[in-house]
Order: sequence, then C-alpha cells, then structure tokens
Amino acid sequence: MANKECLRLFLDSNVLIEAVFLPDSAASAIIQLAAGGTFDIITCRPVIIDVENAILKKLKSVPARLNKIVDRWQAILGRSQIGCFACSGR
Repeated sequence: MANKECLRLFLDSNVLIEAVFLPDSAASAIIQLAAGGTFDIITCRPVIIDVENAILKKLKSVPARLNKIVDRWQAILGRSQIGCFACSGR
C-alpha cells in the first residue's frame, strides 16, 4: 500500500494458529484481506515461535499432516507479508 496511510493489524498466535488449521475461518479471511492489500499484518518473533511450537505440538500425534500444515504456514507467511518486530521482555 505505497503512498497512502496503511492500517496495521497486530495478530497474536491464536489468530495465526486458527488460520493455519482452519482454512475457512475468520482468521484465514484476515490473511486473505492482508494478502489483497487491505491492511498490513504485524506481529513479533515470540508469536511466530508460539505458532510454530503449536504446529509441532498439535501434529506430533498425526505426522502425516505435518507437511501440509507446514506448507500452509509458509504460504500464510509469504502471502500476507507479515511484518515482524522485536518484542521486549521475552
């Protein structure tokens, strides 16, 4: 969204986890809107780590789904161009 003021939306790990595991969810709709340039998504490194740990924990018992879910997570990261900033205190 060059040359205009852009709305930035901070997403926590719950929203990102929902988007990864439930592709038809409201969280996924937020990702789609960001991918379309409606707003920018920002988060912080501890949130990204929480999401990745949740993916591994949830799929530990179902390793056959791991590749599909990891691919979906990578697509979300690339498509939405999430801005990641440093968080203090963690």
